[in-house]
Amino acid sequence: MPHAHEAQLLSYFSRPTDLAACLRGWPAFRAGAGYAVDLRQGSDWVRIRKLDDADEDTAYVVLIGGGDAGLFERVLQAVAHALSHDSDHVGVERALSPHVRARWLAHLLADETPAT
Repeated sequence: MPHAHEAQLLSYFSRPTDLAACLRGWPAFRAGAGYAVDLRQGSDWVRIRKLDDADEDTAYVVLIGGGDAGLFERVLQAVAHALSHDSDHVGVERALSPHVRARWLAHLLADETPAT
């Protein structure tokens, strides 16, 4: 599954945020629980996963998507907004870090990442 859009969000994750609950009412919502969400609207799609990376001793919420950027941008904004309610620090990077790209991208595209 080729992707055209990507972002990673950093946070303290001190309190859990149920992104699936935040996005469940969207027409594009297809499946999800907690930090793991899949959305699709026509040929546009977005996959969200939380990655707990022991090598980097950190966690990320990663979004990848394909098709037109509109759905991706709306989802990214909603995710950043939802995370900001449960944290005093949320950072958005508009591209995956080299470490995340090398270690996780193939798993994200194949949906082989564990849902957390």
